Amino acid sequence: WLDRNDKIQNWEPLKTATSLEGLSIGVTSFSDLTLLENLINLKDLNIYECTVKNPEALLKLPELRRISITRTKGIDDITIFKDIPKLADLTLNYDAKQFPQEQIDAFNKAKEEAQKKKQ
Repeated sequence: WLDRNDKIQNWEPLKTATSLEGLSIGVTSFSDLTLLENLINLKDLNIYECTVKNPEALLKLPELRRISITRTKGIDDITIFKDIPKLADLTLNYDAKQFPQEQIDAFNKAKEEAQKKKQ
């Protein structure tokens, strides 16, 4: 858990935590999701009350199964997450206007089609 910690100014060491399987980040200065690209064993990610950039970096996480995003700015299009192969659960707690219903529907449809192909 890395939350409510305003003392961390340098997030670069997070890049080396390649065996990490779960990460929760919130109410911090953390912003650049490219710092997570090397976390190839990450399965669960919880981001809350942050402003982030480079959400496409999460596509490079081959084991990512669950993402929870709560009141986080900087992710404008959730349909990019449909391309995360093992993603089984995307939980969004957001301002109702943040993600248009079309994006939510497109994401759900893409994941359903991917599940059908696996069967």
